[in-house]
Formats: sequence, structure tokens, C-alpha cells
Amino acid sequence: MFTGVSGSGKSSLVFGTIAAESQRQINETYSTFVQGFMPTMARPDVDVLDGLTTAILVDQQRMGGDVRSTVGTATDANAMLRILFSRLGKPHIGSPQAFSFNVASISGAGAVTLERGGKTVKERRSFNITGGMCTL
Repeated sequence: MFTGVSGSGKSSLVFGTIAAESQRQINETYSTFVQGFMPTMARPDVDVLDGLTTAILVDQQRMGGDVRSTVGTATDANAMLRILFSRLGKPHIGSPQAFSFNVASISGAGAVTLERGGKTVKERRSFNITGGMCTL
């Protein structure tokens, strides 16, 4: 995180130096074939830049694309997480009530006329029958 007064060069430092070097280092990890399609990044004009890790930068401008774009969709982090969970995750199905599309249910309500102590009484009654997934 960078803080400072307006006009002190925070954006220039972050986007012009740190982001440029981080992106250049990431591009070097791709095969030569893929690098041919990537924009070439010059080394930032600094004396020393050590210990830089991969960075995800979020600018103040709209990312473009869709109004639902997020950092995850813009950086392909979502795709990487999907791959990670598909390889490491273990399938699990919870109880039948875990997901509404797995639950077969019936419900109803109405008035019932009863005779109690020689008087006719109307009472409201309701019921719910919850099913579940097939056991097969």
C-alpha cells in the first residue's frame, strides 16, 4: 500500500516502476512462443529493485469489458482458482436439504371444520412434506 500527498508520485512509482517490472517478470515465465504475442516491457529506470513478487494492480479506472468484471475475471485469477479446486477438491454432496434443487417438497394450507364440545369450529391447518435425493 502506498500513501502520500497528492502529486507526490505514488502512481508513477506503482504503475511505472513496480507494475512494469512485475509484468515483465511474469512475461518471462511464458514460453518463447507465447512471449511473441505479449507486449515487450522495458526494464524500469531504477538502480535496484529486489524481492519483487507477483503483483495484481487495480487502477482507479474502469477495467473495461463487462460491468460485472472483477479483479478475478480481469486477471484470470478466477480461472486459476477453478483449475486449483478442480484438481485438489474432493466432491461432496451434503444433506438433501443443502440445496433447494435437490429437495422435493409438498406444502399446503387450508381451513378445517371440526366439531368440539358440540360446537362447529374452523381451524387453519398447514403441512410440509420434505423429500430428498434418490438413494440410488
